[in-house]
Amino acid sequence: MAYLVRSACLGNYAEVARAVGLEPFGLLKAAGLSRFCLLDPDSKTPAGDVGRLLEASARAAGIEDFGLRMAESRRPSILGPIALLIQEEPTVRKALQSLSWYLRLHNESLSLGIEEADGLVILRTEAIVKRSGPTRQATELSVGALHQILRSLLGMAWKPERVCFSHGAPASLSTHRRIFGTRVEFGCDLDGIVCPSRILDHALPKSDPLLARYARQYLETSFALPDTTMSDKVRRLVGVLLPFRAAPSRRWRST
Repeated sequence: MAYLVRSACLGNYAEVARAVGLEPFGLLKAAGLSRFCLLDPDSKTPAGDVGRLLEASARAAGIEDFGLRMAESRRPSILGPIALLIQEEPTVRKALQSLSWYLRLHNESLSLGIEEADGLVILRTEAIVKRSGPTRQATELSVGALHQILRSLLGMAWKPERVCFSHGAPASLSTHRRIFGTRVEFGCDLDGIVCPSRILDHALPKSDPLLARYARQYLETSFALPDTTMSDKVRRLVGVLLPFRAAPSRRWRST
């Protein structure tokens, strides 16, 4: 089964590529992608092709943080209708639950796990199916984008407790420090963000229950896709029913 992502995931690809001296359309073609995917955010693109494009771009530019640079300018609006829902939820907890549940409509290859224990909440981004080859760029893009969503909910001055990556540290941490402004750990057993659990009950003052209901109805209609397999539905259902499952308190520690 080929997992698809909305082409919105590549929304600022061309700008970042040019900023590091690359010609974006040649790299898109080499990855088997059409330049037109940059024009239609709702068109679907194979997740594997997007991952290979990001890795190829990082190699061509001679940098290790290409995906993170893309995340730096990300806004929640890139999620399309999902962004409308999460900004209308009453609390950060509800917003993250909705993001976890509906994320498949934006990126079929990615899941968001939420684990709460010992006063901390661990927000874990994880590929549905492990891909062969390097995945640093896609991983840092997803974690960086999650960080930007949290900042939009909690305020631009907010900083997490930890940011964790399973891959090794890059030669330079300047981009990571600029974006996250906190302790970044590598060689961990997860990719994600660790925060005090009190953020979950932070109220979103601009929430509107009526708009949230309309957005949810729209997304439910989109979610009932004919090609959604039963295993995918079960996986997502479990993720929503147990979003705040117990987790070992040291699981986010680096190895």
